Amino acid sequence: MNQLKILSISVVIFVLTSIVGSSKTDAEKEDNIAAATGYGGGGGNGLVRTQFHEQGIQGPHSYRFGYDTADLYNPQSRYEERDGYGNVIGYYSYVDPYGKLQIVEYQAHPKFGFRAKGSFGVFPRGGH
Repeated sequence: MNQLKILSISVVIFVLTSIVGSSKTDAEKEDNIAAATGYGGGGGNGLVRTQFHEQGIQGPHSYRFGYDTADLYNPQSRYEERDGYGNVIGYYSYVDPYGKLQIVEYQAHPKFGFRAKGSFGVFPRGGH
């Protein structure tokens, strides 16, 4: 991911984390999330579900996809991309049973394998 995408994702995650953990009303949370993410209009809660998929951007085996449920009560999102060399990076997020936004970042490399980090720490522990 380029630096701008990482910065944008970080800002949205920070704002969403602040909103989910606050004592605001649901209507206030909806307004703040819509303002932070740029989602709006379309009735209902004002948020828009999004998803995308692209292939072949960096070669025949590369891809990029993502989605956001835009659900205030069960928010989930995921982003993943694979370059032409087989390197995969991505993240997914969800709200755990305690109401805390959990974000897991991961990467997979053809030679070095799979690694992930989140509130649980780093996986594999003591590896790579």
